[in-house]
Amino acid sequence: MTKHTSPSQWRNRAGATTAVAAALGLMILTSGCSDSESQTSALTGVSATQAAETTAPSLSLSQLPASMNLTTTQQTQLGEAIDQLNSDRQRLHSEFQRGPRGGGRFGDRIRRTMGANAEPPMVTFLESSSEILDADQFQTLCEYLVSNRPERGQGGEGIRHEGRGRMMGHLASELGLSDQQVSAMQDLMKSYGEQFRTLMESVLDGTVSAEDGVAQATQLAESLKGEMAGILTPDQLAKWEELKQDRIDQGIDRRLENLDTQLTRRAEFLTRVLQLSDAQSSQVEQILLASIPARERILTGVQNGTIPPQVAIMMGLQIEQQILTDIKAILTDEQIQKLEAMKDLIPHGMKMAGRGHGFGGGF
Repeated sequence: MTKHTSPSQWRNRAGATTAVAAALGLMILTSGCSDSESQTSALTGVSATQAAETTAPSLSLSQLPASMNLTTTQQTQLGEAIDQLNSDRQRLHSEFQRGPRGGGRFGDRIRRTMGANAEPPMVTFLESSSEILDADQFQTLCEYLVSNRPERGQGGEGIRHEGRGRMMGHLASELGLSDQQVSAMQDLMKSYGEQFRTLMESVLDGTVSAEDGVAQATQLAESLKGEMAGILTPDQLAKWEELKQDRIDQGIDRRLENLDTQLTRRAEFLTRVLQLSDAQSSQVEQILLASIPARERILTGVQNGTIPPQVAIMMGLQIEQQILTDIKAILTDEQIQKLEAMKDLIPHGMKMAGRGHGFGGGF
């Protein structure tokens, strides 16, 4: 007799949770993560950036490299910015510790706590720091922060999956998955997750073109779909697709409604942190807003099933790489230096063709 996994058993099985968490990453790939969570952050729930913020150790002025050669005034101003960063992170951490008792997803709860237009603490800190430091000092600060940021395995990833056990239990119950199916799905999703991450890294590093990335992601998506059909029954697979599409539709509707707002906020961030002139600021906003039709085509393609979510991510990277090229063309050397320095710290949707997640106009 086939043994089925109950919702309570599912929640207690780390391997099963990992398997379907990876699967859900494909299911909800374009669900938008609300205004403060975006693009490749599995695109729903808590972003990796927000999760990592809650586990980041407190920063102090004395920890910063002496090579920054801060003046007395800079020390005072940067010390105040650091205090604000630590305070904001502590508020995020406290909200996470409250858990689901606060009601709703973390993104909703944190907006109630920190305000409807709350930005990740690191974004605010970078804005303040860019006004205090010169380009070389700012670069040194960013390099220090990158080398000392918490990894997902140090707590952020676990926090990011808040409430996912309940979701997994619901999915197991809905699909009636057996233990054997859970194990097979775990192996499948681990394998394809690693392949997709490797492909994305190759595109980001420039060893694979964005165009080739789209083609390879299309092949991976088709292969994954075929192997899933060999694990799930036709009824289970149909139910899976139904649940996946429901989730995608909800997220995409939110993203389509807010694209212009998200991209305008992203332009405002770049204006502040790069200290753009009025002319540059206007050009950056125009570059970002001009990408809306392409983003809408991708999102509606995922929504109507003509673009696999994995392929949508690669197509989004194509957009971001072109935006990065266009924006760099209007920046000074010093502004480019700042942009490059902070790339690995700011959310993916704001940093254009780099690593990270969070607030902004991703897609």
